[in-house]
Amino acid sequence: MNTTDRIQKRFDELATEGEAILQSMSKTISKVRSGGASSPGMFTTPVKERNVTKYKVDGSAVVEWETKALSLLSRCPGKSSTTFERFKEAIAVVGSNPIARFSSNLSIFRAAKSDFEGGYLFDLRKLIHAEVFADELDLAGHYLENDGKTAAAVVAGVVLETTLRKIVADNGLTGFSLSQMNDNLRKADIYTKIIWRQVKAWADIRNAAAHGSADQIDAEDIERMIAGIRDFVAKHMS
Repeated sequence: MNTTDRIQKRFDELATEGEAILQSMSKTISKVRSGGASSPGMFTTPVKERNVTKYKVDGSAVVEWETKALSLLSRCPGKSSTTFERFKEAIAVVGSNPIARFSSNLSIFRAAKSDFEGGYLFDLRKLIHAEVFADELDLAGHYLENDGKTAAAVVAGVVLETTLRKIVADNGLTGFSLSQMNDNLRKADIYTKIIWRQVKAWADIRNAAAHGSADQIDAEDIERMIAGIRDFVAKHMS
């Protein structure tokens, strides 16, 4: 399960938990009478009725849920987001109607969940991919340092291909192979001809390594490939 899947799973869990807490809440309204008593030598006071509202709320469950939801929203969409700030301010409010308060806070959470599922938090998704790819490129560098040119080039090539596949999908394009995706991205003016040539060169190195010709590739070329793909990912996935 990747990071995006884990975030989705957490949104689902907390949404279900929040709905259950809301459903467990209840409100009762009763009438209380006052007045009507009399004392010797005094007039009888008028009888007055007033409504008294009582709420049944599991306060501990509410606090626990809001804490977990705040933690998730601090990572997605992030502490600098309007959604996080609004939710943080909302849970700090102590209102006279705890059911309405919790329902409102749950609505903010649902909105964040909907945005995530709809892909509107695309910057976060790109950052997640960028973080994963950075780890993979670090691994490629480790292989290269230990004379594993084939593994280094192949791992870096996988990062390149996966990045291109994401860019292609984000722009509504198609392409099965790395070469096709590179060509289609160039034709759509997603990047320049210079970048297209560079991607093609990286693909050639990856293909040579994958077909057992790593001995024909200089380690310096693979090192430059890893550094170049790292910059490419940083530009297009963040």
